[in-house]
Amino acid sequence: MSNNILVSVCMITYNHEKFIAEAIEGVLMQKTDFPIELIIGEDCSTDRTREICIAYQQQYPGIIKLQLPETNKGMTRNFIENMQAAQGKYIALCEGDDYWTDPQKLQKQVDFLEANPGYNLCCHRYKIYNEANKTWTNDYVYKLFQKNQEGISFDNSLNLYIWFTKTMTMLFKHKAIDFEILNRYTYMRDVHLCYHLLKGSKGYCMNFNAAVYRRHGGGVFSAINSISQRRLNYLIKTELYKYNKEDIDLRKNLSLVRENYFDLIRIQVMGREFSTVLFRDIKVFLGNEFHNQGAKKILYYLRKMILSFFKSFKKKK
Repeated sequence: MSNNILVSVCMITYNHEKFIAEAIEGVLMQKTDFPIELIIGEDCSTDRTREICIAYQQQYPGIIKLQLPETNKGMTRNFIENMQAAQGKYIALCEGDDYWTDPQKLQKQVDFLEANPGYNLCCHRYKIYNEANKTWTNDYVYKLFQKNQEGISFDNSLNLYIWFTKTMTMLFKHKAIDFEILNRYTYMRDVHLCYHLLKGSKGYCMNFNAAVYRRHGGGVFSAINSISQRRLNYLIKTELYKYNKEDIDLRKNLSLVRENYFDLIRIQVMGREFSTVLFRDIKVFLGNEFHNQGAKKILYYLRKMILSFFKSFKKKK
């Protein structure tokens, strides 16, 4: 880590031609009493994203550093390697299709973590912009702040059920990341990162709005349908639990995620909505549960699916 740079802003981007300039400008407008760097991992976009990033780097060579691979790494590898290039004591995240709106964002977060050594992570409020219909919605935790105007302290037992962060809201201690641990995960996402940052530590959600999460057709998570989202959530939590089986809260959360995913599969079976996607989901689910819970549990789930299938005929009569 550099003794000079206090905050490294890590930004991954792919095919964000329409959005990347706004994301970069949100970083450049930050007013801080410490130096920052912006590391952009441009993952071989097929549009003008790389061209725009290079132009900004040439204009701000003292701040912007580019990672320009010759072949596409994929989101997970790009995400990890982008953070590994960080030089700062703290790391902030902002993906190329989101952006910051408060020039004091980083200063406020650094001030908090400097004054509160018992925390590894802090985040803040945000707005959601829906590109499809040009509308705005509140963040996922706005109701909690109707009763708490200061801020909310949280750990994994709470964050597993109430997702306080989005990547563009996060600032965390660089030394709290163990890249050897993160590299073992196949489905590595911000979920894994937050889980390990909060393991044995705390996070704090500050009550100020400083960023926009953009929901659009090209978004990694927002663009996929309900069954795909539940599948991914199930795979993420299953993988997390595989390496952290001592965590009771994680086990309880996985149980809930498992049942939500299975219920969606069972509803499709009951509706006789057979497709290659459904058979893939059945294979994924049964394969994972055989590994995690054994053959007896597989028979239990198969029985429920078969009963659901036959019940569908009774309802049709």
